Amino acid sequence: MSEFTKGPWKVCDNEIDVYAPETDENITNHNHPCTPTYEENVANAHLIAASPLMYDCCLDMLKYLDTIGCDNEMQSQNKEAMTKIIKSAIPEFDA
Repeated sequence: MSEFTKGPWKVCDNEIDVYAPETDENITNHNHPCTPTYEENVANAHLIAASPLMYDCCLDMLKYLDTIGCDNEMQSQNKEAMTKIIKSAIPEFDA
């Protein structure tokens, strides 16, 4: 897995850039051919800023799923499906 800037990340005062407060590193790069609307940039900034927290939540959920038992086949299938979905969202589990 490639390294990434650890969170938390915050949305800048301009509402479209995201930075890491601990290092002042700018996380976003708007130098691309696709130019979203201002509203899309704001929404993207908030989603990007939430990424480290969502990543940690995915890891916590995987740990939790490892601790619960299943009383029947349906519960087992649901647990397996949730684990698969979460792992697909985390780069180190993406095969």
